Formats: sequence, structure tokens, C-alpha cells
Amino acid sequence: MLRKLFRLLGLVVIGLLVIGISLWGALAIWFTVPAPDGVRIALAVVFIAFGLGGLLAAHYQERVVLPLLPLVVSVVALLAWWSTIEPSNDRAWPRDVAVLASPEINGDVVTLRNIRNFIYRSEDDYTAQRYDKTVDLRQLDTLDLIAVYWMGDAIAHTMLS
Repeated sequence: MLRKLFRLLGLVVIGLLVIGISLWGALAIWFTVPAPDGVRIALAVVFIAFGLGGLLAAHYQERVVLPLLPLVVSVVALLAWWSTIEPSNDRAWPRDVAVLASPEINGDVVTLRNIRNFIYRSEDDYTAQRYDKTVDLRQLDTLDLIAVYWMGDAIAHTMLS
């Protein structure tokens, strides 16, 4: 009796993991594969089919490893490809954050271009203001690094003051 309960619990956990991995993989394919929509949809559907089809086959065959092998191979391939994606700011950013600040360094003199100083009345109603600032690092006494955390401890905006 206890053995059947643990087997059932194990199968439920495996099922939830397979469903979660299948959904993550499909979304990863949809949002990051540089291909037309039809190709991305097809790849995402195939990825989900490997997961859900593997679960169904595992249920009917009463085996777990072999039916889920296509999903495992797909996950390994997806993670190998995912690890090659380079970070990029070349995205479709909202207008208020689309322009990055950039430095020009000449020895000890740094000119920061496009510093944001927006006036927000609401999330969508704002006056866009940007300015440049030149700083002689030899005259700098202090510099504060500020981290504003959001969505947990792993994600933050950093600012210098």
C-alpha cells in the first residue's frame, strides 16, 4: 500500500516536471528562435508533444525512461542552444527606456550621454528629458552605487549617484 502511494506520488511529480519543462521549452522556442511565426509554432508544438506524448506513452506502457527520451534529448538540445544566446539590448523596448546612456572616456574626463531625467505623471504619461554630463574623475570625492531590487533578490536596476 505504502509502495503504491510513493509510486503514485513519484509519477505525479514526474508529470508536473514534464509539463513544466514542456511549457518552458515551448515558450523559450516561441520567444527566442529567430524564425517566422509558423516555424516557431511548429517547433513549440513538437516540443510540447514530446512532453505530453511521452507522459501518455509512459502511462500506457508503464515505463518512464524510454517514452520520455525524446523530451530529454530535446531539452538537452534546447539548453545547449540556449547557452549560446548572447545578451543584447537590440530589442523592441518601450519608448521611455529605448535609449541607453553611453560614456565617452577621454583620460580622466568622462562624458555621459543620454542620461534619463523623465517627468512621469503616470506609467504612460511622461515628458522625456535627457541630458549629457561631463565629469572629471580627479575631482570626484565619492560615488554611490544604488541597487533597486524588484522581483526578488536576483533582479535589480543599478544606478550611480
